[in-house]
Amino acid sequence: MRLRSGRGRHQVLLFGDGDLADVSARVTALAVVVEDTSSRVNRILRIELDRANVEALASHPDVQWIEPREEFHVMNDQAQWVDQTGVSGGTAKIWGPGPHRCWDK
Repeated sequence: MRLRSGRGRHQVLLFGDGDLADVSARVTALAVVVEDTSSRVNRILRIELDRANVEALASHPDVQWIEPREEFHVMNDQAQWVDQTGVSGGTAKIWGPGPHRCWDK
């Protein structure tokens, strides 16, 4: 699989018995930025690396999976208004005070 060139943000999942410290050291040796790690249920590293180094990191015996990490942004700030009234634009409270909705008077 060919990856686009340049840096990218990825998430790395280790095997259950994988050594998080050892993989972090490998990541650092590849001049990769480790943004976050987690060892609760799954052993996960969130990293930024040059896409040319993905194969080198994937060859580590403790690495189970590497995937691109997407950035999510809220882009529908009008959903409240459209869902409530069926009309776009404007501002309104979804719920009024008390047990009834705004339009239930």
